[in-house]
Amino acid sequence: MKTRLSIISFVILSAMLFSPLTVHAASASIAPATASHEINSSFSVSLYASSDPDVMDTVQASLTYDSSLLQFVSITVPTSTTNGHQIFCPDKTGGSGSILVTCAALSGYPAGSQLVATITFKTIAGSGTASVPANISLVSGGTDIGSVSATGTYTLTTPSNNSNTGGSSGSSSGSTSHSSSTTSSTAQSTASQSTSASDSSDQTASTTAEDEAGDTLAATDTKATTLIAEENSTATNHFGSWLLVVVTLVAAAALAVFSVQGETMLAKVKTVQTKIKQLVK
Repeated sequence: MKTRLSIISFVILSAMLFSPLTVHAASASIAPATASHEINSSFSVSLYASSDPDVMDTVQASLTYDSSLLQFVSITVPTSTTNGHQIFCPDKTGGSGSILVTCAALSGYPAGSQLVATITFKTIAGSGTASVPANISLVSGGTDIGSVSATGTYTLTTPSNNSNTGGSSGSSSGSTSHSSSTTSSTAQSTASQSTSASDSSDQTASTTAEDEAGDTLAATDTKATTLIAEENSTATNHFGSWLLVVVTLVAAAALAVFSVQGETMLAKVKTVQTKIKQLVK
């Protein structure tokens, strides 16, 4: 009897140990998880979630960040899953140190890691470590099937000044810099002298051209004055000639009139004398 019970117990225990078990392996990740970024630079991080072997249909992610180190820039979400199921994201907001994303996939997300959102930040500090923790709730058919979390850690830096380098490299750099400076100064001096000579030549040429133009203008004015005087003299001579002709014509006309009248009067006198002589006889 005891042997039979022992055998039954062994079978039941073996069945429990070797029977398949359903394991809910939900997970989340942020990529890249670590990085170094200089001040005033922008960088993006991607948030992923997985609910294998269950099929999740809704993902809600809440992220936080230090607003004195990072500035929220934008958030983008996929429009479809890797197997073509359409995704709707009614919530995708960020700012003031927190970010909220809620997305749902028609017919559910496929197995495997799925992109939830890509978030872009801008660094506003030159030192320190900025952590971006994310908490994600996974839902299937209205039932919560798990919560997962992930964190990204980013080191903020200030661009280094490479002007001070030690040893012979620094000396060589200094010598090269001095040589370059000397060459540059010589080139600037030559260019300055060339410019001065060019300016002087241009100024001389300009002065000569102005003098020639002044002489030409003065000669033109003199010639114009002479021509005007000649024209005035010619006009005056012509006027005097015409005036003389007019006076002569008027005088001739007057003499003609007076001559006709004198001959008429003389004829009348002669007629009167003749009549008187006849009367006397």
